[in-house]
Order: sequence, then structure tokens, then C-alpha cells
Amino acid sequence: MYYLDIPILGLQQFFKENKSSFSENFRLKIHRTLSWLEKAGEIENPDLKFITLWISFNAAYADELSDISGDRNAFQEFLKQICLLDKSHSIHQFIWQDEGGHIHNLLNTPYTFQPFWDFHNGKKSQDDWERSFYSAKKKADMALKKGETHIVLQIIFSHLYTLRNQLMHGGATYNSSVNRKQLLETCHILSNLIPMILQIMLENPDNPYWGKPFYPVVK
Repeated sequence: MYYLDIPILGLQQFFKENKSSFSENFRLKIHRTLSWLEKAGEIENPDLKFITLWISFNAAYADELSDISGDRNAFQEFLKQICLLDKSHSIHQFIWQDEGGHIHNLLNTPYTFQPFWDFHNGKKSQDDWERSFYSAKKKADMALKKGETHIVLQIIFSHLYTLRNQLMHGGATYNSSVNRKQLLETCHILSNLIPMILQIMLENPDNPYWGKPFYPVVK
């Protein structure tokens, strides 16, 4: 299996011990994110595991100022903020140590690159999508060497977002053999990145950027 065990016990314990000091909005965000992350750790099927992990990530970044059309822009800005607050550089180290691994494979496959599908749907030429593909890979390589982790992370999540769209919009068959490799690799990536993101948020609970949950609890 590609997955590592999701290291959430420490996060859950820290949240339990400190949640009374958190704002109601932040407490709700973390509670929801942890709940889906915990469930993802129990799931073996890659389709359902990926969807559950994405919901966990969505619970962390979405706020009342986001709208459905701005979903991608919202998480790209969120990732930039996370990297700015990552004082231990845990995300950079995770990406850097992946050389030749899951992230490398993800960035080198066209099947999670949206312009590739735009070409097959007649929206782009072959030259256009190939140029975009190699440009994105070069941009990620340069950004990693310069320590611009947020740019690498944004490119990674652009690939993940394409896979998310395929699954959530019925563009893939359940339990299909066609996209198994990509799903296994993306589950590994999200299973590692989401706890890191949560750790950074928990270390910065009063940051106004987290905003308010899109769907608050209404009693």
C-alpha cells in the first residue's frame, strides 16, 4: 500500500486539550477537518479515501467569503498562507524528500493535468497543453530549489483538483483500474499534507485568515 498511517492522535489530543481557548468558528473548522481525516484513515478503497480526504481539506480552507465558483482560488490562497506560517518548513521538507516519489509521479502524469483533458475535449491544441505541462513542471522544479514552497504546493493541488473534479462530477468509474496509480499516490500525499496543515493551523489559532465556516451550526 502507498498510504502511511494518518498521524492524527496527537492532533486530536491537542485539540481536545485546547479547544476551550479557541474561537467558536476555528473550533468548528478543526473539529470538522479532524472528523473527516479520521474517517479517511479507516477507508481502504482509493476512490472513497480520496473523496473523504478532500472533504477534510475542504473543511479546513473553506470560509463564508468563498463561493463555489471561487473554490480553486480560495484553496490556492489558503495554501500560500499555510506556507507562510510553516516556521518549521515541514511541508517543504516533505516535498523535497519526495524526489522520485509520489509527488514526482503526480507532476509527471498528464492524467491529472487539466489542459490535457481540455485538449481531448477540443478546447486546446496539443501544442498548447504540452507547453503548459512542461512549463508547470519546470516552474515547480525552480520554485522548490528557491524555497518557494507555496508555488510547488499550488501546482500539486492543481493536479489534485483535476482528480477531484473527475470523481465528484462523475468523470471516473468507481473502482476503475484506469486511475488506480494516481489515486493511490494522491491519497498518500493528502494523508501526509493534511495533518501538517492542521498542525500549522493549531499553532496559529487566532490568525484572522481562517475566517468563518461556510455552513455554520444553526440551532
